[in-house]
Amino acid sequence: MKRLLLLYVVFFCMAVGVFAQKRAVPTPEQAERVLRTTTDVVLSGQNMLLDAALRSAVEKNWTITPVAFIDTAEFNRRIGDANRTFLLIVGGTYHDDDVPNGYTFLNFVMGGNTVFEKLSDFMLWPLTCKGRDEDDAILFMEAFVDIIQQHVRLIRQNPSMARADIDTYNNNIPQLRSRTILIAADDIPSPIPDAEMERFGGHLKIVSRAEIADALTNASPDTVVGLAIFSLDEQLKSSSCFTMLITADTHELLYFKRHKVRNPRQRGFLKEEIRRIGIPFAIKN
Repeated sequence: MKRLLLLYVVFFCMAVGVFAQKRAVPTPEQAERVLRTTTDVVLSGQNMLLDAALRSAVEKNWTITPVAFIDTAEFNRRIGDANRTFLLIVGGTYHDDDVPNGYTFLNFVMGGNTVFEKLSDFMLWPLTCKGRDEDDAILFMEAFVDIIQQHVRLIRQNPSMARADIDTYNNNIPQLRSRTILIAADDIPSPIPDAEMERFGGHLKIVSRAEIADALTNASPDTVVGLAIFSLDEQLKSSSCFTMLITADTHELLYFKRHKVRNPRQRGFLKEEIRRIGIPFAIKN
């Protein structure tokens, strides 16, 4: 896939307009000083549940910069401050998806321009989408916040990472071999062939969402949890599905993919993804 934030249309709930263009990536200078900024977490009031989950996750886990919590009006006053970064929820649509399709993203940007579309974008992370409740977004919010922090640190160490695809993290797939993978049954749209399941040697478990929640809540060691984010809106002719694997204890991103959804059998982890995820388990010592 192309960079997650390469082309998209954002319907920003904070009244900064609609756009469809390439977003600026951080310059080496911005990457160098990002950890010296103050991060304003924007709580828009548009969705109280997501606002509360984001605030809780940041208060508990955010460590890379000092933090302040602000509202939309204060964001609009501070957006031009190059010494501030912003963590906020935006709505968006990919250029090759139906428009609009009701996706929301967690966005980390650097201030310094009064036009939102021109802010340097450190990471745009899929959060939830139309037709689904917000339970998964709330459950995974701490993990998402940590993934953004880890990504910002990588960009700080290596500014070229700002231009890398998020699926570059798939280089971490070999780390799956020593862990148990939990994927919710309703994130598997088609039965996994027995031969594919056998390849995992019992390390892949198809479970309930409650078991996913338990693993995250208890920070289960040596455990990876899966999540698929896809729209349930039957009116959409095509949309995106995001699949990911995240360690339950340290919130490391070990796998990420975006694919197009044109029928219900594509809502979730595809057969070819399961096959790819299983490769490390087929390697003999």
